Amino acid sequence: MPGDDNWPVQGTDRSHDFDVWTRANVGELWPDPVSPLVASVAPEIITNAVRHSFRSLHAPFLDEISWARRIYGRIYYNEGALVHLLEHELGLPPALMDRGRGNSEFTGSRDGRVRPWRLLRHLPTLARPATRQRGTARELRALIPRIDRWAAEFDVRDHDGRTDAEL
Repeated sequence: MPGDDNWPVQGTDRSHDFDVWTRANVGELWPDPVSPLVASVAPEIITNAVRHSFRSLHAPFLDEISWARRIYGRIYYNEGALVHLLEHELGLPPALMDRGRGNSEFTGSRDGRVRPWRLLRHLPTLARPATRQRGTARELRALIPRIDRWAAEFDVRDHDGRTDAEL
């Protein structure tokens, strides 16, 4: 594994022709080189989340893909694998990939057409995360006013002389 450190190489995931590594999204979470703890858990968390999201595809290559890894001390996300998955498994054109997510020059390998039968077959796989995301957004909208109230109540209290445990 290339790097500017001597941390041990983690994982044995092999490389694929479709791999395209980007810091989009993960670079916002970890803009600087990460600690050994983050470097050891973040790629595993990201990989497990992606595999869980697409588990109903039963695509054997999902377990062979490295979805995130540490490169030169920073966390990178495998955008090429996501585009490959959307294009080859779900039948979606790579152009549907959000340009803000990563490499705007990366367009995949096909002609950019939707594969309707493949897409229909995997519609439940696409619908589950969308439905879950809407529910999470609704919960978050309800939670934000409560958090604002808690923060406001905390801010007006006298904290001088309070112990760490009390705070």
